[in-house]
Amino acid sequence: MAREMVESKGIEMYRFQNEGEELAGHLLKIGPVKIEDKETHEMKEVIQGILATEDNQVITFLMTYDIQRKLWKKHLGRWVVIRYETTKEIPGQKQRMGIFKVSYSHQVELDEKQCAEKMEDAGMFAATDSDIPF
Repeated sequence: MAREMVESKGIEMYRFQNEGEELAGHLLKIGPVKIEDKETHEMKEVIQGILATEDNQVITFLMTYDIQRKLWKKHLGRWVVIRYETTKEIPGQKQRMGIFKVSYSHQVELDEKQCAEKMEDAGMFAATDSDIPF
């Protein structure tokens, strides 16, 4: 018997690097994640976003300070477009701040269950209120 095989692709972690880059998709989740600080090698908690692109690829990205100011949990299930505009010097800081243009669809296109299903299809567990027995 011949088996039909389908490639299992890993979840991509997207990193904005160049001005003008865009990331677009349905916003599935916003939540904390722990990463290793490059300088101190200590674990720190940051906010991560998870999107499903038009071709249903699930992508994670770290939410910068500027993105966090513009993209919230009320945008879950909406189509969002995040565009890296430029960087800005911050007086008294070593690092520069990325400036992003964030836009979203007026209408919610995916409900909570559909968002969770897209994540689970990509191999991520996403608990919803209906999964909690109380």
